[in-house]
Amino acid sequence: MMCHHYSLAMDALDVLEKEGVVTKDERGLSRKNPIAQVFREESAAFRQYAELFGMTPSSRSSIHVEGVEAKKSLAEMLFEGIGDGTTS
Repeated sequence: MMCHHYSLAMDALDVLEKEGVVTKDERGLSRKNPIAQVFREESAAFRQYAELFGMTPSSRSSIHVEGVEAKKSLAEMLFEGIGDGTTS
């Protein structure tokens, strides 16, 4: 579903780029392009899924994983064998 909302939002964005944000109605009056609402709704739905799956910075901070060891960085692994760097 998340990919579907993303696809619909991007399709709506393509239409907006071609037609513009303002269009003419049946009486020739300038009106907001209705596809802008489609873009807004689909983007909001995508954002909700992103938050649900921890794909935004704010939602990622609320994810707590227990029992996972912190992995050593490459530098820590490389310098582990040299000691603490002090000379005796």
